[in-house]
Amino acid sequence: MSIREGDDDYDTLTEKVFVSYLGVDGITPPGRHATEQLLLRKRHLTFGGSVSDLGSVDEAGPSKSDFSFTGDLLRGVSHVVMEQRQSGARPLDEIFDRPIVRSRPPKRGSLQYETTVRSFPSALYAVQELSFGSSKVRHMNAIDDIVIANNIASSAKGLKTESYNYSWSWKDARKDFERPSSSQVKNLLERVKSSTMKEDEPFSIFGLKCGPTFCAADTSA
Repeated sequence: MSIREGDDDYDTLTEKVFVSYLGVDGITPPGRHATEQLLLRKRHLTFGGSVSDLGSVDEAGPSKSDFSFTGDLLRGVSHVVMEQRQSGARPLDEIFDRPIVRSRPPKRGSLQYETTVRSFPSALYAVQELSFGSSKVRHMNAIDDIVIANNIASSAKGLKTESYNYSWSWKDARKDFERPSSSQVKNLLERVKSSTMKEDEPFSIFGLKCGPTFCAADTSA
């Protein structure tokens, strides 16, 4: 007896393999997180090709026999106890390949603009810094990476949802998140100085001359 891809019990067998891996003594925390994410996605995962398509050009790919269970393997996996598991969130189409920008207003007095804005290839990619092992977000409940990615995408669309203390915007829809170059900043300061300052006005502590809109000089003496 064997079970192969396409059989009625194939999905159950796949889930049992993941569950059995969770019980391995040497499993690492990242490995556990990745396995739990696969279990959450089981209902939504589909593979429309052939297992032979997974091989590279330079080396032979796996064969269907690599994914069949016979004999001892099948008997062993039959002893895996299954519990009712909740399915994870269905992923939004936008989370996979639409570049996104994350921003946060700089801290008061900070001039490090480049540390407050960052772009990612996709919302799903941006999840990496907010998911397992993140120092930016403290998770009190079980982590679902797709929930985080969906929230990021929804926030970028302007919907009111969890944004993880960031502002999100689609990169192809917003150009104002581009980081200004040093020459652009210098030119801006030069224009401000030349258009609003007079030669006989004092300098401020920032090296700019004081003008009507910047600081006031005591001329009463």
